[in-house]
Order: sequence, then C-alpha cells, then structure tokens
Amino acid sequence: MIPETKFNESDVSSFIKFVGHKEYWLQIFKPKIDGKDQRGDLKSLFTSDKRELVNEIKKDNGKGLICLAINERPKGKTKGIDVNQLNVLVFDVDVRKNLKQGYVSTEKHHNHAIKKAYDLKIELEKLGFDAGLVVDSGNGSQVYCKINVDLKENKEIVLNSSFITS
Repeated sequence: MIPETKFNESDVSSFIKFVGHKEYWLQIFKPKIDGKDQRGDLKSLFTSDKRELVNEIKKDNGKGLICLAINERPKGKTKGIDVNQLNVLVFDVDVRKNLKQGYVSTEKHHNHAIKKAYDLKIELEKLGFDAGLVVDSGNGSQVYCKINVDLKENKEIVLNSSFITS
C-alpha cells in the first residue's frame, strides 16, 4: 500500500479551478506491490461535477496513484493522440530515485524539490509564463503553467516533441 498523504480539500479545489475544464477524467491506478505494477485501475471516472470529483479524490486518497487529466480530450479517449487542446504545461520537479528510501523521498530531499519548484516558477514567470500553481506531489513538486495551444493544426509536431507522453 502507498503511504497516505494528507488530503487538503482546498488545495484540490484550487487545482481544479486552475485547470478550468468543463469535464474531468479522474483515474486512480493500483499501487505497486513489492515494486511491481498491478494491472487495472481502482477507478476511472469522467465527470463535469467538481464537487463529485473532490469527493472521489477524498474517498480514495491513499489507495493508489491519483491522476487527473489536465489537457482536453474527448470522453473515453486516453492517449496523447486524442488530446486536442493543451491548457496546462507541467514541470515535474522530482527527487532522484537513488535519493529516495524505497520509493519515498526523505524530508530533506522533498523540501529541496519544493524549493526548486518555486525557483523554477520565478524563472518561468520571467520568461512570460503564467506559472500560477505549485503543487507538492508527495515525493517532489510540480509547477503548472496556463497555456492555450490548439492542436488541430500542429498535433503531429507537438506529439513528436519530448514533452508530451501518452
């Protein structure tokens, strides 16, 4: 079982507001057991009800890896090729595996990753990005930037770049 993290409803609501989707895809993956992935999901849910989304995340906190789609795609579609609009660009500031205890960051390295995320936020804002959200991911942190990229014209170029994964 993965270690349970503190659930902060206000932080989850702030994240949902920042992303600003009409509909969300919540997917909760089964946790690793003895370092091995398990097949299948604990939950996969499409919803436009933000309250339902927050309640489902709260209910399943600590049961698996919680992922929330941050770029628009049609309902039922799950691959990078299905993304039609990029609204958020994420910079993941993680702790190197060799500095973790098992798969968990030490407090010292976790705090270092959070500080680095805020340093990155400042640099991104100097470049003109709207880096409006920094999130503690539990093992590191992430910096979220608002963007508006329509992929209808440039989908192949963007999907062949190194920053999009399916």
